[in-house]
Amino acid sequence: MLGGPMTEPNPVAVKVAGKVVTVGMAIVALCIFALLAAPDPNNPVCNGQRMSQGDVCVTHSSDGSRRLDSYDDLRSDDTGIFWWGIAGGAVVATGGLLALIRAHRRPRGYSQGPRSAAAARRRPGGNGAKL
Repeated sequence: MLGGPMTEPNPVAVKVAGKVVTVGMAIVALCIFALLAAPDPNNPVCNGQRMSQGDVCVTHSSDGSRRLDSYDDLRSDDTGIFWWGIAGGAVVATGGLLALIRAHRRPRGYSQGPRSAAAARRRPGGNGAKL
């Protein structure tokens, strides 16, 4: 085993860690899906028509306004946010997985207690405390 015996896990910690892992994996899955569904930045499309250098895309809004986008405007690569989302989701899922492992290693009701003898004296019921 990896560093210690397995004990009865804290059910609340297990639920929370499991949800964190699920959220992290959902973020990763959604970002991968969005990245794959994103249009090819090297072949911009306007109103279903493939554009070429020098073309201008005119988009009409329901309020009567119109928007003009050049070939170069539509060719920009905006997929960086998806890569950051994949990385962030992986970090969240990894943190949840580590919390899940930690929850299985600590017995129910486990507390680290005070970090020093002085903290033990200040805490009611600690070593040397007289109330």
